Amino acid sequence: DSIGTEIATRSANSILVPFDNTQGNVTAIAIANTNPTQALTVSMLFETEGGAQSTRSLDLPPHTRQTFIAPTLNPAVAGFRGSIKFTAPTADIAVVGLEFTSTGQFTSLGTFQ
Repeated sequence: DSIGTEIATRSANSILVPFDNTQGNVTAIAIANTNPTQALTVSMLFETEGGAQSTRSLDLPPHTRQTFIAPTLNPAVAGFRGSIKFTAPTADIAVVGLEFTSTGQFTSLGTFQ
């Protein structure tokens, strides 16, 4: 059963997505390069509620997508809530985040300030 999904908002070439990996939950992300001809390197800034920051990056060939579990890609966010800021050289990225509960359902992500 699904309760909903969270589609991140876009601001030029950056997208901010919340994550929640607490209380047995885990956040999954799908990111796509919508450009049919240009590869993109997407930088990710992970920030936890406590203010800890870490970075990762992904290379996306033209018209491709990649999925990942937030704490698998970045173990520093396991057990924490926060946000991920995705930044690309152009506005050709789309990101969807899902929060999976400890019982296997998925729900929309909360917000993070």
